[in-house]
Amino acid sequence: MHGSTNAIEVRNLAKGYKGVPVLDDVSLTVGRGTVFALLGANGSGKTTTINVLTTLIDVDGGTARVAGFDVAEQPAKVREQISVTGQFAAVDQVLMVTGYSPALVTDLANAVLGADALETHGALPGTLSCTYALACLSSAASSAITG
Repeated sequence: MHGSTNAIEVRNLAKGYKGVPVLDDVSLTVGRGTVFALLGANGSGKTTTINVLTTLIDVDGGTARVAGFDVAEQPAKVREQISVTGQFAAVDQVLMVTGYSPALVTDLANAVLGADALETHGALPGTLSCTYALACLSSAASSAITG
């Protein structure tokens, strides 16, 4: 980390849209190696805060640093340090396992994710979502290579 023991430092952040304040004097510090959850009601500014920290939008006031880099003055450096995925993985509900028998998909899912994995996750055999399919098929490939 560039000159800081904190992963994230936010001071007096302010952001508004069309005259309506969304972030008003937000300050927080997240220590290096810390697991941090940003929770709040709908409309409380969570997404706006994340958009600021990931350099997607500018702020009206205050400062934010990620990995020691200022998000406004060093956005490229910030982006080199982070990886972000949204709340919903867009491909998860679109990509499906095809070309495999339902029994094979069920067996792979149960082997990797535990008994009755498909039922637990609400998927039907043969329509396993991409997330689970990748885990299952990756595990199967590793077994085939090493076993």
